[in-house]
Amino acid sequence: MLIEKMYSVTLKKHIMEKQLEAIRDQQKSTWNEFSPMLKKWDDILMDAAMPLTTISKWRCEYSSKHPCHCR
Repeated sequence: MLIEKMYSVTLKKHIMEKQLEAIRDQQKSTWNEFSPMLKKWDDILMDAAMPLTTISKWRCEYSSKHPCHCR
């Protein structure tokens, strides 16, 4: 009886490990498929946002030097 339970636990553990490996492989495959597209969009969005961050930085610097123009 004890041996059967140990075998059952070992078998369940093995099945679970195989399922986890399959999920990991599927996630890795999905990431490999879509990551180049995400990199492209990240580059595009960061290039587009650069002028806005420059203006925000300038406004913060100006506001700190001229408190009457904070808003």
